[in-house]
Amino acid sequence: MQESRASNPSPESTINQGLLRSLKDGLPAYYSVKIDGFSRLVDLDIEKYDSSTFHACGSNWRLILFPNGNAEKGVEGHISLYLAIEKTDCLPLGWEACVTCKMFVFDHKKDKYLTIQDDSVNQIQRFHQEQKECGFDRLISLKAFNDEANGYLLNDSCVFGVEVYEVKYSGIGEALKMIENPEEVTFEWIVSLDSIYSEKQVCSEEFTGGKHKWLVMLYLHVISFLYKHRSLFRFFKQKVKI
Repeated sequence: MQESRASNPSPESTINQGLLRSLKDGLPAYYSVKIDGFSRLVDLDIEKYDSSTFHACGSNWRLILFPNGNAEKGVEGHISLYLAIEKTDCLPLGWEACVTCKMFVFDHKKDKYLTIQDDSVNQIQRFHQEQKECGFDRLISLKAFNDEANGYLLNDSCVFGVEVYEVKYSGIGEALKMIENPEEVTFEWIVSLDSIYSEKQVCSEEFTGGKHKWLVMLYLHVISFLYKHRSLFRFFKQKVKI
């Protein structure tokens, strides 16, 4: 599916600077909701519409649409749309789900989907026991949505959608700890040149450095090469006691 950032995807391109808007071909990958008679939701002052539950990324979800805006958050004149995680009672203690999500509004005129997503550096949404939904308080203004010239509402019909992608922690990483006044350890190891041709590698005896045990492994084919090339060998001898 092709997705491209539009230079002017909607009349609201200068509004909601924290949102990234683009145009996308094809249906949303996970779930879509078609509403016939959208104006009835607004006229009847229906606070919100909850979609059916759908499964994505190992969890159960639903879309929550506020056709007149989320009044609890003081939103007016806009459509609010949220993604909510469901059936959390059966999840283990301390559960969490980290996802990225995109919301969609179908543009009938362009035959494309207006895509809305968080434009911040960290687009990951973390769901847990105290945070079971996320989304956009001001997805699109009712003025822009109801304007037939924009193509979002055609014959009082519209389509919303969502794509959800799970972000899994692989467990791979590293930690760096800088030690103040580290302990200096000197270890001298004398290696016989006779072993250069008889062994491929030799190991030193174990020695202690700080709180850890160490040993040195010497690959003798390198020493052999240096010995054959005496100028390099003299340089190497200055660096390693052999």
